[in-house]
Amino acid sequence: MHVATRRERTSVLVTACDALGHRCPVGGAELAVALAPCAHCHYGAVHAVLDRGDGTYLISYSAEISGRYSLAVTIHGEHINGSPFRLVVASSSDEAAVSSPPRRLSRGSQPGR
Repeated sequence: MHVATRRERTSVLVTACDALGHRCPVGGAELAVALAPCAHCHYGAVHAVLDRGDGTYLISYSAEISGRYSLAVTIHGEHINGSPFRLVVASSSDEAAVSSPPRRLSRGSQPGR
């Protein structure tokens, strides 16, 4: 589970892979991202999706209210492995630092599965 801090922009890196699990060496995939709460009505914001041109995409998001969220990432309309990802938005950076795992959420894309 990824932990972020409310009202602070957070970034995650997604690595695109083909159906066999091989890393895609170039960008250009049709990536869509949605941030949604699990129990309240504020949806947060996805600020940017940066295609780094090497098969990786940097997603920047933030949420105003602490709580549980999900981050859905699709490529060409298909969820990447592990999507939607579970997120916890903490009320302070101290709280987030206690249990924050690495910020790389990528599990690759496997269209057609």
